[in-house]
Amino acid sequence: ESDEEETEEIVLEAEEEHHVVHVLIAELKEMLGSDDPRFDAKFTVLAENVRHHIKEEETQMLPKAKKLGKQRLMELGEEMAERRAAEEAARADAEALAASLAEQADGEPAAD
Repeated sequence: ESDEEETEEIVLEAEEEHHVVHVLIAELKEMLGSDDPRFDAKFTVLAENVRHHIKEEETQMLPKAKKLGKQRLMELGEEMAERRAAEEAARADAEALAASLAEQADGEPAAD
């Protein structure tokens, strides 16, 4: 496996770890104010995932990033910004769809 393939694999794994963190945070927010017995366990899993991710970034990603050089780091930064923008647009679309479906289920007309 080449250095670039290994780096791409690490980046993809990191993106999935970020996704899992966002899912866990959303689930925890929905549990706030309830007596759900899973809250503490879910929070512990979130904290463990974040600690694991930070350790990977410090031991794997950052040392590799230092070797890439300024130009490649700039390119990767642009790629990450584009991915994030696409992710945020997709999330906004999904939230709008969910709101529309919720309104329809309640018998209210969906706002366009």
